[in-house]
Amino acid sequence: MEDPSRRPQFAGLQPLLERLRGRVEQVIAAPPTAALRAGAGPAGGGEIGLSLENFETLLQESFPPCMRHLVMHQRAGRRLRFLGRLQLRPFLWKAGLAPPGGLQWWETELRRDLEVTHEIFDRKHRCQVLRAYGARGHGVEAHPFGRARIQDFPAPRAGQLRGCPFSARARGPVRLG
Repeated sequence: MEDPSRRPQFAGLQPLLERLRGRVEQVIAAPPTAALRAGAGPAGGGEIGLSLENFETLLQESFPPCMRHLVMHQRAGRRLRFLGRLQLRPFLWKAGLAPPGGLQWWETELRRDLEVTHEIFDRKHRCQVLRAYGARGHGVEAHPFGRARIQDFPAPRAGQLRGCPFSARARGPVRLG
């Protein structure tokens, strides 16, 4: 049985409950995050709208020099080592390269190295690309490194490329493509 003396206290909660119900209905009607991860959103996985179709244009016009340098190094048929790939994968994801296109791009680019076959890509690289998108592992997508963190990367050894091409540790002239 309801106590009549408590009714005035509940009367003030009615507008709050109505607003809360409206907000819950908005959240339920929103597309699920997994659909956005799969590339169903307008810009794939990120904010910029990078896709396989506009990749070359944005590579020349909009990529930061450090990321363009990594892509051009890889395109020259040289191997992009672990920290270089670790730096590039989340950047491409947040720029909008959706997982299906991202997997295709990574396979094409990594296979420029003659030692990387389709089988080697599947065995060694596919899982890492999917992990960057949050499709593998704990479902947490990778976040791009900031400028300060990239500049703090250890100096690359022979045959390695990572970090900022303009850092004080860079040896000799840097060509960006």
